[in-house]
Amino acid sequence: MNSKLSKRLISYELRNATGNIWSILFGLVFPVIMGIIIYKGSLSSIPKDFAKQFATILYISFTAMTINSILLIGYGVNLSLELAEKITLRLNLFGISQKTLVLGKLIAQLIVFAICYFMYTVVLYLAIGIETPTFIGALIYLISILLLCIISFVFAHGIANLFQKFGPTYAVSMVIMLGTMLLGGMMGVKVEQFPKIIQNISYMLPYTYISQDFYKVWIGESYNFVPFIQSILFYGGLSVAILLFSFYYRRRK
Repeated sequence: MNSKLSKRLISYELRNATGNIWSILFGLVFPVIMGIIIYKGSLSSIPKDFAKQFATILYISFTAMTINSILLIGYGVNLSLELAEKITLRLNLFGISQKTLVLGKLIAQLIVFAICYFMYTVVLYLAIGIETPTFIGALIYLISILLLCIISFVFAHGIANLFQKFGPTYAVSMVIMLGTMLLGGMMGVKVEQFPKIIQNISYMLPYTYISQDFYKVWIGESYNFVPFIQSILFYGGLSVAILLFSFYYRRRK
C-alpha cells in the first residue's frame, strides 16, 4: 500500500469537492445573501450604535452554515456516491491506503472551506461592515472553526460510510445541519426561549456558544471557555462514535 500523500491525490480530491456546486452554493452564496438580507432588513429596528455589533454577530453565526454545507453535507454526499460506486475500493486496489485517502480528502475539504470562508469574510466585511477582531480573538475563533471543520468531516465520513447511499446520507446530514443551527439559536429562536430540557441539549453543542458568546471572544473580552471546550469534546466524541460504529456495522455486513 502507498502511504505517501501526493499532490496528484489532493488535486483529484479538490476536483471532487469543487464539482459539487450545491455545497459551494449553500456554503458560500447562501450565507452571504442571507447575512446581507437580514442585516439590511433589521437596520430600521436596531439602534444605530448596535449596527456594527449586530453585523459581526451575524457574520460569526453564519460561519456555521458554511462549515455544515461544505464539510457535513457536501463532503458526506460526495463520499456516499464514491462508496456506492466502489471508487474508494478501486483506489485502494491501486495501492492508495485508506489512511492516505482520508487525509487527502480532509486536506482538500479544508482548502475548499478556507477559500469559501475567505470570500465570505471579504464580501460581508465590505457589504455590512463587521468589526475588526483583536489578534487573540481572531486566532481563538479560527482555531475553533478549524476544530469544528474537522469534527464535521469525521461526522460526514461516519454517516456516509454507514449508509453508502446518496438519499439517506443527504437526509440525515440535512437534519443534523438544521438541528444544530436551530438548537444553536441561529434560526430566529433564542436558546433561552426553548424548554429547559432542550436548552440543556443546546448547551452541549459548540454552535450555541459560537452564535451567542463568540462576539466577546472576537473583540477580546474576558470569556469562560470551559463550557465551550466541553461542548467541543462532546460533539467531537459523538462524531468519532458514529464513525467507529459505521466501521463496525460495515464489517458485519
